[in-house]
Amino acid sequence: MNTDKNESTSLNGLVNSPNPEFTKGANYMEKTIDDKITTVFCIFDGFGMLEKSPNNCIALAKMPHFQNLLKTSFWTTLNADGISVGQEEGLVGNSEVGHMNLGGLQLVSQLSYQITQSSLYNFKLDKSRAVDQLINPSEILQKFKTVHLVGLFSTGTIHSDMRHWAGAVRNALESKVSNIYLHLITDGRDSDRRSFLESLETFKLMFTLEEQEKIQIGSVGGRAYAMDRDNNFEKVFYGMQAMFGESLIKKTDELRKQYDISDFKTATHSDKTISLHDAVETLNNYISDSYTNSIYDEFIEPIGYKPIVEGDCIWLINFRADRMRQIIKLLTDYNCDQKNKILAMNDYGIGETGYSYIFKSQPVVNNFAYYAQKLNKSQLHTAETEKYNHVTYFFNGGKSEKEKDEEWILIPSNKLTNHSEKPEMKAKEVLDVVIDGLGKYNYIVVNFANPDMVGHCGDIKAGIESMEFLDLQLGRILKALKSGNHNMLLTADHGNMEFVGPYKSKGKDLTDTEHNPSPVPMIIVNHDIELLKGKLKKLTDEYNFAVDKNLLEKVLNQDNLLTDTELTKDEIPSPDLPLWYAGLLVLALNS
Repeated sequence: MNTDKNESTSLNGLVNSPNPEFTKGANYMEKTIDDKITTVFCIFDGFGMLEKSPNNCIALAKMPHFQNLLKTSFWTTLNADGISVGQEEGLVGNSEVGHMNLGGLQLVSQLSYQITQSSLYNFKLDKSRAVDQLINPSEILQKFKTVHLVGLFSTGTIHSDMRHWAGAVRNALESKVSNIYLHLITDGRDSDRRSFLESLETFKLMFTLEEQEKIQIGSVGGRAYAMDRDNNFEKVFYGMQAMFGESLIKKTDELRKQYDISDFKTATHSDKTISLHDAVETLNNYISDSYTNSIYDEFIEPIGYKPIVEGDCIWLINFRADRMRQIIKLLTDYNCDQKNKILAMNDYGIGETGYSYIFKSQPVVNNFAYYAQKLNKSQLHTAETEKYNHVTYFFNGGKSEKEKDEEWILIPSNKLTNHSEKPEMKAKEVLDVVIDGLGKYNYIVVNFANPDMVGHCGDIKAGIESMEFLDLQLGRILKALKSGNHNMLLTADHGNMEFVGPYKSKGKDLTDTEHNPSPVPMIIVNHDIELLKGKLKKLTDEYNFAVDKNLLEKVLNQDNLLTDTELTKDEIPSPDLPLWYAGLLVLALNS
């Protein structure tokens, strides 16, 4: 959201998150725990707190169960943005960052900040700016005549950053690379859905006219294809065709069988040579025609201009892992003969050896999953595939391995072009797993994807329908909690659904699809706050968590109960606590 207005497991064994298990309806049903009390860590993905407006789907929806919680249960808000989640000041939160902090039990500093600091110096190796940088990419680029930069071209800073693009280009220029080609994956989810050309014009101005002429466009295509993360490898293949041209189809009969890619579209290719200087003018007709047909940046049909060929170097610009795992898997398998050099911004946490990486993120070792097993507690992590990585790999601090007595269960997401087509998503099926697990696990970590995934569609009607369906599921879990004397902490990882759809800004007609810098709720359900304070003190004294005890005491003494159903700006408490405190409170609830 602009501040000037009020990121699965494959069933065929190919994975997005490392070493997950598909165990739906299997062993987890037989597990029991001695005290029969379960604490649910419920994450409404993309659910921020904002006063009512024509764009606030949460406030516009009929959500009696959620509204009743605000009138009957202890609640406050948490800060899910900027430095409160280990990012730069002013950067909006996102699902990866949010879940790493929710599960981190500490402020988790983000690798993206190190990458940004390094990019400002064109990725020269300097441990004082980026302790987790391994190499200067120039050491590799100077050995090649041609480099292809591939990644999400976006102002959203969620998966990539324009400063990272600029630093990579300058590194290539300084390395005396003869040919620099940009393969631009258009956004429209984490940025306005019609922002590509404007972003390209801004990017162009970062370089001199002489530099602009040296930089050319390799391909353009929407993120719905190359950056799919829900096991639709035919989409990734379609996006990659624009980058590689016909050679990808001719060389990969066996590869397509391996990935079950039988029905795919062939990307368009053009003989045009497009320099960065002329790119906006040259691409204008293609992009405008797409908009005329209601095809916006996320779904721009891939088109290639300069294909990647044998002997070229490929640099993957994205730093976030979840939407890179499928493309890097397909890309490294295609490049099994290593005719191309592949350089990546991050290792993406999958342990592949077919590429070199500039940065390597460090796992958060002492996280929620670790302390749960240290307390001899069992735990279940579950979500639908759109958010499965987030309650497993990201929530566990970038670790691939499960702890003792930890299980992961996924529900496959709907195979749709746009989740607004079925805004209920798989919330019911995910909740079925949770209800079945009550009394069988000490902790259940669950993510409901609806607010974020439907919010990204920018469709207010679908957003309202999605929230009303989610509220029905909330009613089901509240009933189940009460009947078994279980408890729950409900929160979110960042904002989104509280502001979506058409709006005006600075005289422009825009459509909000991106995350918002709103505080997120933290609601404690079916548990005595005074009892929680005692458990929390015992836990923090024993394990020495870095809490601000005075601030925490102040927040837990607040009375934020509502008397009316409509939330006003003054009734939203200030987010005094950073997001990671939610995980600590959940741990304490069942300690």
